[in-house]
Amino acid sequence: MIKKERTKWKAITGISISFTALIIATVAIIISFIPDPTLSQGDKPDWAPEKVYDYGYPVKHDEVEISVNKVFFSYGKMVRPGITIKNIGEDTVQYSPNDFTLVQDQGNEKGKRINPVTNSEYLLKSGELEPGEEISGEIEFVFPVNNSFFALVYKDEVYIDITYN
Repeated sequence: MIKKERTKWKAITGISISFTALIIATVAIIISFIPDPTLSQGDKPDWAPEKVYDYGYPVKHDEVEISVNKVFFSYGKMVRPGITIKNIGEDTVQYSPNDFTLVQDQGNEKGKRINPVTNSEYLLKSGELEPGEEISGEIEFVFPVNNSFFALVYKDEVYIDITYN
C-alpha cells in the first residue's frame, strides 16, 4: 500500500477480508459462551420429556414467560418453588397455581399442591396479567424429599428442573 503508482485493490481487499473474518470469529466466540437453558441429555432421567429447562432460566410458552427464581425444601416433606410469570403477549392472560404440578420418579409420582391455612403474601394466587405485567409468588407442595429428579411442570407441557441437591 506504500508504493506509489500501483493499484492498491489487492491490499485493500486483503485487509477488508481479514477484518471481516476477525469480526465473525469474535461474534462466534461470544455466542458460544451463552448458556443453553435446556438440560443436557445426561442430566435428566430417561422418563423426562425431550426438553427439560434448567432452573433459573426464563422459559417462553405461548404468551407467558416463566422463571423459577428459588426453591425451598423443608422438613423432608415440602417443596416450595418461587416463580415469576410474565405476560409477553398482546392479550390478557389468566394464571393460577393450579397450572403447576410437581413430578418425580418416572413422572408418575406427583406432589400434592396444598392450600395453606395462612394467607402468606408470598404465595401465588390466581389472577390475570395485562401485556407486559409480571407476578411473582411461591407454590407449596407436600412431597417426600429425596435426592432424585424433581421437575416443576407448567400445564403438563413445560418441565423445569428443580432437583434437590
